[in-house]
This record gives sequence, C-alpha cells and structure tokens, in this order.
Amino acid sequence: MITPRKSISLGQWTIAMPGTPKARRSLGIILIIGGVLGFLPVLGFWMIPLGLFVLSVDSPYLRRLRRKGQALLERKSRSDKVIMAYQTGDWSQVNEADRMDFQKQG
Repeated sequence: MITPRKSISLGQWTIAMPGTPKARRSLGIILIIGGVLGFLPVLGFWMIPLGLFVLSVDSPYLRRLRRKGQALLERKSRSDKVIMAYQTGDWSQVNEADRMDFQKQG
C-alpha cells in the first residue's frame, strides 16, 4: 500500500496524494477516464477535474493553471467578505488593508 506523503490544498480542503509520481499519474488518469464515463451510475463528471487536480502535482502546466485558479478563488473570497462587511456594517472579519482598498475604490 502506498502511504500518502504529499498533499495539496484548494481553499479549505486538503487532499492527500500518493507518495510516488507513478501512483499519482495512474490515479489521475483513472479518475479522468472514469469521468469520461460519467453518464454511468457511480461514476461522474466530477472525476475529470479531480483527475486534473491530481495530475497537477507533477505537471508544470497544470500546476500553473491550478495556482491561477487558487489565486482567483482567494481574490473572489476576499472581495465577497468585503462586500458583505460593507452591506452589514460589520468590518470585524475584514483586515485593514482590504478595507482601505475598498474605500479607495468606491
């Protein structure tokens, strides 16, 4: 059995990965193939992005796309917090730099 040694995180989720590149590639390819067969019961189209996510550990191109996606999600999450704070008047959950940026913009 392969013990998980690597892990990657996306937002609040952390996923443990197999320790060897060969196992990660095999898992990623199996997930993508299973996702292509997503119309069948048990398998689903959700497996395609998960397979790409697993392959992104070893592929520089996919890793770059994953990191850009993570940065985009982080910016969106931060802006949603600022907008919510503006609407409710409760700025306790927003750091000072984000608050100042928001006040400069509008």
